[in-house]
Amino acid sequence: MEVSDVPHAPHKGRSSMSRRRSFLKQLFAGVGALNLPNVLRLQSQAADRATANRRTSLIVLWQDGGPSHFETFDPKPLAPAEIRGALGAISTRHPGVNFCEVLPGLA
Repeated sequence: MEVSDVPHAPHKGRSSMSRRRSFLKQLFAGVGALNLPNVLRLQSQAADRATANRRTSLIVLWQDGGPSHFETFDPKPLAPAEIRGALGAISTRHPGVNFCEVLPGLA
């Protein structure tokens, strides 16, 4: 018995299969196109929320081996002489914040 002699279902042909695939491609492309504005809007909103959450400022001053914070940015002017250090303190425009007298440009 040869392969061509085996009974099988009649072949519908490539044209019907091709038409169905083409129809499904167009259908899903249309559905995707209809949803595209919603997808873009949701992406934009997510990006705005992520940006809004990151709007914080931080300044890190790493002074390895330099003067201590008591002698620069936290002079403790009301502390006893043994703690506050030899340099004086100057006021900034923020109440209660003092810098060392050798940093007038930062105050």
